[in-house]
Amino acid sequence: MAQVSKIQTQTAATPTDILARMAQIVQAHAVDVAPWALLGLSEFFDLVRGGNYIREPSSWRTQVLARPSLTISKAVPIVACANKGIILASWAELNKIPWRLVAVGRAPGLPPHHVFPEFYMGGVWRPVDGTYPWSVLFAAKDYPVRVVFDPHNLPPALAPVPKRGAFAVTPWQRSVGTAATRGASQVAR
Repeated sequence: MAQVSKIQTQTAATPTDILARMAQIVQAHAVDVAPWALLGLSEFFDLVRGGNYIREPSSWRTQVLARPSLTISKAVPIVACANKGIILASWAELNKIPWRLVAVGRAPGLPPHHVFPEFYMGGVWRPVDGTYPWSVLFAAKDYPVRVVFDPHNLPPALAPVPKRGAFAVTPWQRSVGTAATRGASQVAR
């Protein structure tokens, strides 16, 4: 039987509370993704985005957060953006890539509705949102509401947020595969 005690449910929590709890889970349980740690980012991203997406019912008013092993083994009934973000950030943690978590929303005055990690690569933060099967690695995310939780506390001057239209393709990005490069340049237009 699943270790249900490892599932953290946040009721009426702030976005920062949820992001902080996600970061705690990543830092405590990143080893859960060790069997996949040697995969390249593009390969691992494809695995995560290809997994089931099951959102919390809106009537719950809760956020289900689980350690990566419970999500991967399907021991939790919910595999939404937060749990996929935890898995991706855990991969970054094992691979010593600085990461942070971002909550975003479409309307000022309303709470964020979506979360994803960003990885610090090539001198900028890159969105790594593997929530949906159609997600594209490094696709720009333009939302008017944005809450960032950075467990590494990188100074903002060292960690700019990529802007639409200002997305440069780095040699590293070219090496992770043409699909990621094609997706990034399509979004940056």
